[in-house]
Amino acid sequence: AGIIGGKLGASPPDSLTVSNSVITDNHANDSAPNVTNNPGGGIQFAGGNLTISNSTISNNSSKSSPGAGVFYQAGAAGDSLTITNSTFDGNQITHSSGTYNGGAGLAVASSVPGATMSVTGSIFSNNTGSGTGELRGGAIASQSGALTLSRTTFRGNSLASGAAAKG
Repeated sequence: AGIIGGKLGASPPDSLTVSNSVITDNHANDSAPNVTNNPGGGIQFAGGNLTISNSTISNNSSKSSPGAGVFYQAGAAGDSLTITNSTFDGNQITHSSGTYNGGAGLAVASSVPGATMSVTGSIFSNNTGSGTGELRGGAIASQSGALTLSRTTFRGNSLASGAAAKG
């Protein structure tokens, strides 16, 4: 992965701000493409506060793990994901077996109340998923929790699956 950060349950919570940056051509799970263990080809962040603004997340992959561009997991009330004016383009997931895989551009998960996740003024384009297992969300997969989208454009995102493709 390009950036790995955060720690579930850290006190105080970890924070990462990515601004005016390009995160491109990073790959998770290259040595074990059918193993779901390293989400987030571009950025993996679990627990705490992740802010991405005015950045491009492109051409990343995570094989059979979610979130080729970005994977975010909230771990406590008050954790937040805030994405503004950013582009997610050409990120790719694949899947061949087991549980579903999703979110070629962005995958989010929050099983705790009080965490916030939002995407504003951003573009998701040409993010893809392929394989024989179940795929969800060519652009975004929200595994749990509430994700708010505002003024965000989606174009050319796709899933192609031999088993089932949803979203």
